[in-house]
Amino acid sequence: MLPEGYQRNGWSLRPNLHQMTSWVALVLLPVATVFVSLPIYLFPLVPLAVIATYLIVLAYIIYLTSMDPGYFHDDPPKPIEFDPKQHDHVIANNKFCNVCKRDILPSDGVKHCRECNKCIGGFDHHCKWLNNCVGRRNYRYIETSYRNFIALFLRTFVALVAFLSFFGFFFGVLFLVLFALRFKSVPFMEVNAEYDRVTAVWFSYPLTLWMLLAIVVGVCHLIVALLNIHLLYFHYKLWRLGLTTFAFIKKQQEKRKASHTYTSKERSSGSSGWVAATPRQYPSRPNHKKGPYNRATVSDSSVRPGTLQPTTSRLPPLSERNMTV
Repeated sequence: MLPEGYQRNGWSLRPNLHQMTSWVALVLLPVATVFVSLPIYLFPLVPLAVIATYLIVLAYIIYLTSMDPGYFHDDPPKPIEFDPKQHDHVIANNKFCNVCKRDILPSDGVKHCRECNKCIGGFDHHCKWLNNCVGRRNYRYIETSYRNFIALFLRTFVALVAFLSFFGFFFGVLFLVLFALRFKSVPFMEVNAEYDRVTAVWFSYPLTLWMLLAIVVGVCHLIVALLNIHLLYFHYKLWRLGLTTFAFIKKQQEKRKASHTYTSKERSSGSSGWVAATPRQYPSRPNHKKGPYNRATVSDSSVRPGTLQPTTSRLPPLSERNMTV
């Protein structure tokens, strides 16, 4: 019996928009892919290959969603509401969780997830697509033990299989659509040129419908392939740096904060729109007129470096001026 408030896995939480979107895509995309591949002569090899690939990906997603990555998964505690008036942090000194009311080991990299409301050992991040946390128990890629290496290999294998199948399907569909637009015929498919229809296993439908559906499905496969490439590269980068996703994000935030602080100091030191005056020598003009209104000479000694000075010339006091009306 689970304590009240403890979320075991991704099925325990209320489904969010990301999770529902991923499951809709996992249902619709393979069905549409099989429908597009049915008219191909290599039936049933192509549909079976598509179904097998999706079953591998589906099993992997179900495994990650169903697993409990909690630090106290063997004996889950009953979490309480965090009181910021009594405690400064949820986890105090990396030794005690003020929500789970349990002691933790500082070396285990434990973080308390706000979404799952439980402590996660080796916390990496909270995945909205799985609606579950990712930690040491279900996403091992930092340690170099044999079991973790096998887990990393399996994840990489699944991602590569998805990448190759999705990417290959996109370019295959692109070739077939371009060929159909040019020759009103499709290689490896039975096309009725008179009625512009393609024949599947037990039915036929318009060639235009097949091309439109193939383009949509192909673009979806391309997007999935590019996301897989980005995911593989990002986690390879984390593995090289020896960081978790959470630690990487915190590090990037600290860099941006430091850069913003440095920029603010620069602006406060000399960005008011004024330019610091430098010593200048204004040459005196010859005395063409009589009177006290001759242009004064401003020498280097009258302007102190680094100060703001007006560029107007000096005038004698009012008492020395000849005031005539």
